[in-house]
Amino acid sequence: MNIVHYITQQLLEDYSAREAKAISRYILETLYGISQLDICMDKVRKFSLEERQELDFIIKRLKQKEPIQYILNKADFLDYTFYVAPGVLIPRPETEELVKWVIEQVHTSRSENPQILDIGTGSGCIAISLAKQLPISKVTALDISEEALTIAQKNAERLNTSVHFIHDNILNPQITEINESNWDFIVSNPPYIKFNEQEEMEENVLKYEPTSALFVPNDDPLLFYRIIGQYGIKRLKPNGFLFFEINRQYGEATCKLLDSMGYTDITLRKDIYDNDRMIKCRKDSL
Repeated sequence: MNIVHYITQQLLEDYSAREAKAISRYILETLYGISQLDICMDKVRKFSLEERQELDFIIKRLKQKEPIQYILNKADFLDYTFYVAPGVLIPRPETEELVKWVIEQVHTSRSENPQILDIGTGSGCIAISLAKQLPISKVTALDISEEALTIAQKNAERLNTSVHFIHDNILNPQITEINESNWDFIVSNPPYIKFNEQEEMEENVLKYEPTSALFVPNDDPLLFYRIIGQYGIKRLKPNGFLFFEINRQYGEATCKLLDSMGYTDITLRKDIYDNDRMIKCRKDSL
């Protein structure tokens, strides 16, 4: 039996035909180096017994809704491949758009050696991508999770990138460097899903991705935007920029919050799925 067909057939009980085929091809390309062209031209080599057993184990985990990125410990983000594990969120295409927006603004601002802070870095995908794309910048990344910082540091080393990592809690920062540094740009993809939204979420997210990186209290959905916004007013340089990824339900509310703090040039942008997903604002020079 064709190996793509074999994997796809095994997954059809739990995934749509389109998803099953895409996962099959991703596994073969990522794990075994079998290209899309090889598959299309039916030039897939025979698999050994050990490889078949490995595939069956992967299929078993997939049928339990474990994300393929965690199974293979790989996730693509912009032009890079990141190591991921259940201690960090899986990087998503919407966040790529946020990073591109930050890069665009850095170039527009013509900042010399910009100081950039990534709050809630997780796998490090935002901070490391910015450091790779903006070699003139100095990037610092903060996270409350030691496990996440270990993974982020591993990614920085693998991608030969210099990022300064800090273990701290932005809700109550203790590190002197965070409390005293000034930044040209602050970017954050903080927890923004309310606990009562779980019914709308996919099983693979709920079962495997870290709760602390996903959820905020039902009665305070803008918690991190308020705290980080207040921090930015204190620690952003004049004309410095703050970037957020947001809950699509709270685009206007988040804009109003930032406006009440004194931010200017507040811009709400939609993602590739036409959802309100990211915000840029500026700390006034006065």
